[in-house]
Amino acid sequence: MNKEQIQELLRDERARRIFMQVVERRKVQHSEVQDASGLDSDETAEQLDRLEKAHLIKVQPSSLRDFSIYYPTTEGLEAQRRIQRSLF
Repeated sequence: MNKEQIQELLRDERARRIFMQVVERRKVQHSEVQDASGLDSDETAEQLDRLEKAHLIKVQPSSLRDFSIYYPTTEGLEAQRRIQRSLF
């Protein structure tokens, strides 16, 4: 994804909220993201998948989705810095 596509993705409130959960906590389980986001399991999974496809986060999968662990990539941390500096 290019910078404009990432910006568009992070303008989506649901994706941005989940993204911020992952980058702020650095390592978080699917169930924890879901609980914090207020979204159902499928919607949470969809947003996490979008963020992973954008190379903003990575996943350490588990046989049970609730226990999969998500963490930010270098690109994700750079995007967080841009958000904090309001460059998005």
